Amino acid sequence: MPAKNGPQGSHFPSHRERNQEKKLPNLDDEFAKDLGLASLEELKQKVRENLQKNKSPDPKKEVEEQIYQSLVDNHKFSIPRRSWMNACAP
Repeated sequence: MPAKNGPQGSHFPSHRERNQEKKLPNLDDEFAKDLGLASLEELKQKVRENLQKNKSPDPKKEVEEQIYQSLVDNHKFSIPRRSWMNACAP
């Protein structure tokens, strides 16, 4: 009878299980279709667009960040515990 480890009989992966490589899907039209797109070319275009959108900074967002940073740097104030707790609640 095999020995069990711990109260629940924990299983430690064998050498073969640890060294198995995960197989990545082929990057082809079928992969793009699984994502709801028509073709691999459309997937590539969407990725390019997303990279460009995330690369170029949003000027409005930058101004907001500067305002928040200025408020934090130039003012000493505390947040009431109740407000802080409500903001952190799930």
